Amino acid sequence: MYTTDREEVKLKKSINALYTRVLELTDQILSLQESRVELARERELLTDQNWTQEKQLSVLHEHLNTATLRRQDCLTRIAELEETTSTLTEWNSSLEQQCDTLTVSLRQYQQVTGQSIKELQDDLLTATKKQIHQQGEVDLLDEENTLLRRALREAQDIQDRLVQENAILKSKMYNMCMSRDTPLSLRTTSPELIPKMENVKLDSNLGIGEILQHLKLQIRD
Repeated sequence: MYTTDREEVKLKKSINALYTRVLELTDQILSLQESRVELARERELLTDQNWTQEKQLSVLHEHLNTATLRRQDCLTRIAELEETTSTLTEWNSSLEQQCDTLTVSLRQYQQVTGQSIKELQDDLLTATKKQIHQQGEVDLLDEENTLLRRALREAQDIQDRLVQENAILKSKMYNMCMSRDTPLSLRTTSPELIPKMENVKLDSNLGIGEILQHLKLQIRD
């Protein structure tokens, strides 16, 4: 009986120990389940991050491909520019040679034509002086021509006044010859002489002396 009690006590201790172990295992299982849930969440988060990173990686690959194409294009353009630079260098060298040749030719031409240019300058200076002298003579002739034209206008005015005065004197002479106060030696009343005297009056080219002489001849006749 005593032995049985002891075994029962041992058994209870064993059961208690097992129960405690079961509780511990249960706690571990619960902890593992929680850890599993957290791991699942972390896995989902990592999956999302992985997808985002894959997407970013894809974009980076596209950028890398674009950059590679641009690099190839740049290399091609660099090669073309190097070729163009080489060609331009050759052209520059050729142009420098041509410039040197032209410089030598220009110096020779200046040496040859320098004297001719000096002679042409002297001839031009002489011709300019001659032209200035001729222009001065032309100005003098123009001035003299202006004075002559002015004198001709004044002479024409004097002639016009003399013609007018001559016509007035002829008219007065005719009236005097026809007046009764005129002496008989100069007066005439013959009808056939009046037209002749009128003709004398109208002739403005005759002078006063010519008119008197003409009248005397008519009276004498």
